[in-house]
Amino acid sequence: MIKTFPFLSKISLLLIATGLLSYFEANAKVLTLPQADSLKRVLKGKVTPANLAKTQLLLSEHFLLRDGELKSDLDSASTLAEEATRVSVVNNLHQEYVKSLYLRGSILLEKGFRAEGRGMFRKALGFAKLYNLPEQKGDYFEKEGHLIEQDEQHIKQKIQFYQKAILYFAQAKAYEKEAPARQMLGDLLSIDSQNEQALKELHAALIAFRKAKIPDTQGVYKLMANVYIQMGKYDNALENSISAVKIAESLKDSSLQMSSIYNTTALVYYYLKQEKPAVAYWEKALVLAKKYQERSYIQMISGNIITAKARINDYKGALKDLIFFEKKYAKDLSDEMIGRIPYLYLNIYIGLREFDKAQPHYQKVWEIFSKLSPEQAYYKFYLNSITRYLIETHQYKKAYPLLLDYEKIAIQEKNYLYLSLAYQNIYKADSALGRLQDAVKHLKLYKVASDSLLNIEKAKQLINLQVKFETEQKDKNIQILQQKTEIQNSIIQNERVLKVNIIVGAVILLLLLVISVSRYRLKQKVNLQLEKKQAEINKQNDLLKKLLNEKEWLLREIHHRVKNNLQVVISLLNAQSAHLNNQDAIVAIQKSQQRMQAISLIHQKLYQTDGLSTIDMRWYIAELISYVKEYSNFKQNITIDYVLEDVILDVSQAVPVGLILNEVINNAIKYAFPHQSNGVIRICLQLDDQNFVHLGVRDNGIGLPDDFLQHTSESLGVNLIYGLAEQIDGNVEIISDNGVKVQIVFPLHKELVNV
Repeated sequence: MIKTFPFLSKISLLLIATGLLSYFEANAKVLTLPQADSLKRVLKGKVTPANLAKTQLLLSEHFLLRDGELKSDLDSASTLAEEATRVSVVNNLHQEYVKSLYLRGSILLEKGFRAEGRGMFRKALGFAKLYNLPEQKGDYFEKEGHLIEQDEQHIKQKIQFYQKAILYFAQAKAYEKEAPARQMLGDLLSIDSQNEQALKELHAALIAFRKAKIPDTQGVYKLMANVYIQMGKYDNALENSISAVKIAESLKDSSLQMSSIYNTTALVYYYLKQEKPAVAYWEKALVLAKKYQERSYIQMISGNIITAKARINDYKGALKDLIFFEKKYAKDLSDEMIGRIPYLYLNIYIGLREFDKAQPHYQKVWEIFSKLSPEQAYYKFYLNSITRYLIETHQYKKAYPLLLDYEKIAIQEKNYLYLSLAYQNIYKADSALGRLQDAVKHLKLYKVASDSLLNIEKAKQLINLQVKFETEQKDKNIQILQQKTEIQNSIIQNERVLKVNIIVGAVILLLLLVISVSRYRLKQKVNLQLEKKQAEINKQNDLLKKLLNEKEWLLREIHHRVKNNLQVVISLLNAQSAHLNNQDAIVAIQKSQQRMQAISLIHQKLYQTDGLSTIDMRWYIAELISYVKEYSNFKQNITIDYVLEDVILDVSQAVPVGLILNEVINNAIKYAFPHQSNGVIRICLQLDDQNFVHLGVRDNGIGLPDDFLQHTSESLGVNLIYGLAEQIDGNVEIISDNGVKVQIVFPLHKELVNV
């Protein structure tokens, strides 16, 4: 059964510079959001009454046809249509007035008020006759024709309404309305088996579409293919279905109509017994059907694919697909598929010759068949499968009256395919029942029907194809004769050009060969030179590594010896101080020992670690404090706290910092706490975002004397602090604030910024 889908046309909306608005009437006017917004702005501006009414009608129809069934959309459509009626009456806009009445009738129908809606249509027709508006007269018959049921009882009345609509549209030269109306009429005529007349209307529809400059003609070609299928003219059907596919794909049609076109094309290939392209097109149709979630259509196409597989004897593949299909849609089967599934199972199991499995499906098919009348579409298909099952299971007596019924239907329809199947099965039944004379008679009839099928159905197609082929062949022969001389001259010229090209090509190849050999030799020479240079570089690198190792070893040895020498000097000073009686001299020697120890700690760290030029000041300060506590005149009532960040300094900065810190700590121990009160010395080391090092030492002792002047002091310790700070480009600040606070700020060496 071939399904068709309503044709969807496009609307074109244009606002020109003067503000004049025009539009084309068509079957669908759902605007895009930008178009709708643009029209809403028109309503707010200054426009002529005619343009105002047209804009209101466009927006009203937009809300009426928009997806979904929202009450707000219908209310908006109704308000705009009524306002368009008012504007049209006040300004004597006859055409817009009639259009507004039709639109209000459509809105009433959408709301469920069928009688009121059709009454509004009749009112619109009355005014269309009064004002002599042929296009609007056609609108009435098109809208009323659309409302008439499309069944056998009403089909002819529906056809008459569309014929009247087309007459008025043609009179008004409203091609954009005439074209889809003729397309619909062609579809109705084909349903009513008026195939020749249907083709005439569909050809006229193509002409109207061209006049309206509407390129969407794929639906017309699809309907023409359907008509040719019904007429058994599969060559014409294939030509039109392929045209429909080409046009739709060129327009990038991805609507449900595209799925219908693919389905029709598949049917043509199926009837031509070209199952592979048929299945390919059905699979394309199925993709789009799934996209739009058309349940019954998805199931119908799936059934078609299964049928095609069964016809090429792929019964196992068909059975697998059918089982999967039934499980997937078990709770959501269409009415058509509820009856079709047992029919498919029956035919597949007959093909597999698994008659025990076919039997329950035969019972279901028989139940459905017994409720059908011979006039119904599926009657003959069920009848064919039932008789086939009965013949295969040797139930000849039960099959015989059914076979005669099948023969009768085939004769009435003049369908030689069905007739040949009927006579073949009757012949089998006669033979099995011992009716030899009848068997011979029906065998002869089977041969006649088979020959007729070939000679009538195929011959017509072959003749048409042959005529078409011969015509094309003649055209080709004429072109060949006209081009023969040119071809001969071209061959001679090509031979000359070929010879020249061969010579030129040979020369070019020779030059390329010479260049390639030269480049190859040059490359070898360059590679050899590069290898020599690389070897020399590697040799120099090895030498540099050796020298670097020696340098590191020497530096480590130097630091070790410096440390040892400092320790020797410290020991000598210690021995010397033992023989001195002068207290000032002893104090001076002890200070010198402490300063040397501060330097010695740095050199000890350098030779013990991998870094030969940098010192981790966090470790160093902690070690220096430990030494001061252990070896200086450290008072037990004093506590030394420190907060130290990870700061790395090189030797040139670490030595002055160590000496400064040694000097400040010892001065605090010696002078800050004369009364043996509990004292605290706090040391802070940090690095700021500008890469400046901040070293701070403060105590909570008695502070500085009132007459202390830091820059003019004659104290050796103070002068030493300033001198060492200047050596590292630092600034020194010594203040008395509940004790003494010494703050030194100096820049970190650039090479240590990222360390």
